[in-house]
Amino acid sequence: MASNTCFSGTSNDNVTFSRPIGHLNIFVAAGVTFAFSIDEGETFITLPAGFHSFPVGPVIEIHIQSSGAWQIIGVQS
Repeated sequence: MASNTCFSGTSNDNVTFSRPIGHLNIFVAAGVTFAFSIDEGETFITLPAGFHSFPVGPVIEIHIQSSGAWQIIGVQS
């Protein structure tokens, strides 16, 4: 059975999940510049403020660049 793992922060961070995740839910606060990478910091994807949900391949680590509040929920695969 899959389970969820939640992380939050207000700045740059590296998030490491205990088991591979297959789906991400990301909330970005209003006025925040936010980007994340699932390929060890090689490529960053920029997201606007709001709630975003999408599937990802089996991922264990996410690199985050942020100027303010964010929250990530990873659904384990």
